[in-house]
Amino acid sequence: MTNTSVVIMGCGSIGSHLAMCLAKSKIKKFVLVDKEIISATNVPRHLGDMIDASKGFSKVEVVKAKLLNKFPDIECGACQEDILVYTDRARDDINKADYVLVAIGQLAIERRLSFLLRKGVLKIPLIFVWIEPYGVGGHVVFVHPEKGACYSCCFDDNGEFLYSIAAPGQQFFKKEAGCQTSFLPYSAIDMEMFVLMASRKIAEIFANNPLLTTAYTWVGDIKQFNKLGYKVSDKYLADIPFRFKHREMVPYRDCELCKNKS
Repeated sequence: MTNTSVVIMGCGSIGSHLAMCLAKSKIKKFVLVDKEIISATNVPRHLGDMIDASKGFSKVEVVKAKLLNKFPDIECGACQEDILVYTDRARDDINKADYVLVAIGQLAIERRLSFLLRKGVLKIPLIFVWIEPYGVGGHVVFVHPEKGACYSCCFDDNGEFLYSIAAPGQQFFKKEAGCQTSFLPYSAIDMEMFVLMASRKIAEIFANNPLLTTAYTWVGDIKQFNKLGYKVSDKYLADIPFRFKHREMVPYRDCELCKNKS
């Protein structure tokens, strides 16, 4: 696994800590992609700190510096660029890697990447990673370049992930005081716990390379989520917290991208 090379798209809270966990798992080749700079509001959940934010450093340079300070023998590229622009410009370089990890939480961009994968522009597996509100759970979705479902097949017509732990129809996004920035509520502890478990699952993916698109769902603290006044999907009412479930995803019957794939 030490020879595995990874492109990480998105170096926010999840992407930054995921990069560090994978480096601790002896992954030695990274390319980091994110257009944003780190701000003071990012710091509580990010790998970076207030000094980085005060100097206006980009998220990719912050994460690269943290990785190299701890593991000086790794190779780490950093690209401060829009993800789709980078994908269009550097697709040949991307395809030289073994995996692309996507930790951006923006469905439109994620679906575009999935489209490029199914059309053969991107040729290596995509792994999408995100956490649900208040850390009630999280997901690692391995998308095979050809076999099984595409990423869009994992969502219903309303854009809801088919296996979300939080029941649909609830509002979670909050705004920072005094600005227009929206964010999904979860604590640094929730995030770090999920990322630790997700990185172990991703290491298993690297080792075993699944043959079909597979969704891995980590079930978090359902009872605490309920205490906050929110509802859990009926699919998870009987599940034991802090464990992973996995499902091989089959193509949606009307998916244009998957109709001609075996």
